[in-house]
Amino acid sequence: MIKKAGKNIRIIRSVIIASMAAGIMAMGQQSYAAEAELISTETDADEITDASNDDKFEMTDDAVVNTEVKSDKITEVTVSKTVTSKTITSKKETVSIAIAPGLTVLDGVDYSAVYDYNWYIAHNPDVKAAFNGDQVKTLQHFINYGMKEGRNSKEDFELISYMKAYPDLRSAFRNDNAKYYIHYMNYGKKEGRVTKGVKDLRGVTSSYDSIDYSLVYDYKYYTTHNPDVKNALGVYNDFGIMEHFVRYGMKERRQGNDTFDVRSYTNAYQDLRVAFGIEWDKYYLHYIKYGNREGRKTKGVNSIVNPVTVKDGVDYSKVYNYKEYLKNNPDVARIYEGNDIAALDHFVNVGMKHWKKGNDTFDVVSYGKAYRDLRDAFGGNYSAYYLHFIKYGFKEGRTTSGVTKLVNPNVAYNGTDYSKVLDIEYYLNSNKDILNYYGPLDENGIVGHFVRYGAYEGRLGKAEQASYNGCEKTGYLWPTPVSKNITSYFGGRKSPGGIGSTNHKGIDIGSTWKNGQHVEINGTYAVASLPGTVYYVGYDKARGNYVLINHGKGLVTIYQHFKKNILSVGDKVSKGDAVGVIGSTGHSTGPHLHFEVVVSGTPRNPLDYVSPK
Repeated sequence: MIKKAGKNIRIIRSVIIASMAAGIMAMGQQSYAAEAELISTETDADEITDASNDDKFEMTDDAVVNTEVKSDKITEVTVSKTVTSKTITSKKETVSIAIAPGLTVLDGVDYSAVYDYNWYIAHNPDVKAAFNGDQVKTLQHFINYGMKEGRNSKEDFELISYMKAYPDLRSAFRNDNAKYYIHYMNYGKKEGRVTKGVKDLRGVTSSYDSIDYSLVYDYKYYTTHNPDVKNALGVYNDFGIMEHFVRYGMKERRQGNDTFDVRSYTNAYQDLRVAFGIEWDKYYLHYIKYGNREGRKTKGVNSIVNPVTVKDGVDYSKVYNYKEYLKNNPDVARIYEGNDIAALDHFVNVGMKHWKKGNDTFDVVSYGKAYRDLRDAFGGNYSAYYLHFIKYGFKEGRTTSGVTKLVNPNVAYNGTDYSKVLDIEYYLNSNKDILNYYGPLDENGIVGHFVRYGAYEGRLGKAEQASYNGCEKTGYLWPTPVSKNITSYFGGRKSPGGIGSTNHKGIDIGSTWKNGQHVEINGTYAVASLPGTVYYVGYDKARGNYVLINHGKGLVTIYQHFKKNILSVGDKVSKGDAVGVIGSTGHSTGPHLHFEVVVSGTPRNPLDYVSPK
């Protein structure tokens, strides 16, 4: 130790002393090798002028700092690899001070080319705080985490500069930071590669798999306009970003530079759209290989030029226009805007089947409503109407717009005319589910639905029938004047004769005894419980001869197994009017009346509405 009169001489700052102590401690654990660094310091001369000749500072290990004392200041520090011992005797003597550079070797690998303990902890305070001077753990952190994270580890090695300077390294390592450190340790230092002060990315690539994409791609433009790519892959990973553009960016129609806009290129050329469709990457490649030499447009074309109207040899231009199709069908526009090939494909395969309007001059609904011969021929095959007009209707001068109602509608089904109870336009407008399923032109399907389902569900076929009001549970008349004998009740039961339903939807009323006399129900009349309109008269193998009466507001009553039907569809009946002759047709084991009450398609217990008392 150097002593002076009245106080100690302090030449080495606390950071150097700490380094020496840590270095000496580490010597017992690992061998280390490092070059001492240049230290500059200034110390007032009056701290050393009173030193006696007996005061000595002896060094025996590691690097040495030779400090020359001039006048009243220490002005120069130099580094030596020779350990010396010196006595301070005057103001112009040299003082030798030892420093320890820190542990740099672990598991036989020397990291000194890219790592300095003192620099690492100085620039990574979280590491310093975590390991509190433990050089082994600090070096392990650098190896296991610091290199991967690209941390500052030595004054003369900047990872980013090393990455920027060498495209061969970026091509090999991309954003695998650790590999850059290892490369410099093993090769770069020997090769004299640059490790500091590189401001710009050098040798930025625009090639991938031997194809030069410079006509459609620029690294700076692509990273600037696609920050998600830059954030995901790393700003200095030009090879990875180039790969992203080729493998994903082109397929996603991302713009790669300022001069090539793939949307404009696509919009401008029908031949390319026909050839490539929505394989967007092929437009970029076409321009690289052919389009640039052909002088094709690559910017400023904001809408599709000469949209496609021909598919599979059929020209749909008489019934389809790309812009008008999108205008008339916003749902289609949201998906197919800017893609006339896909829009035409949608029109042919989907739009025509759902009677969508393809242009402003041809309305398929008007076309179908105007001509009964077309409806009889095509029914619900809506595509056939478009194709008929293309092939024949246009030449024949047929009407294509402005027809709002069916001309000469066909309201017959299985030989029965339902025109008295069914207005197709009203039925569709009142029941959108039926319109959506059958469309506006499928007369046979619509009338068939009314007969088979709609009547039973209590759906109204005409507007004037909505005035009936029979939904209350009062005012019903018992349907068999001669008998009130219930032979089978509503709900679950044993199948009569093995032919009757086990889930009885109504009640059965049979013959009775009165005053000791048998009263036969066979051949007598059943009567209407409420006023209504006859919606169905016919025969069913289970129901036999039966009648369905609509009373309005979703309520219907059904009378089954008649020996004889006496009403016709469309007849209006009052409460108590005869509706049929009781018999035993259909699934029946003997003469009786099966009576049902149905509300909005759901059978209800008739005894909640009528009473035998």
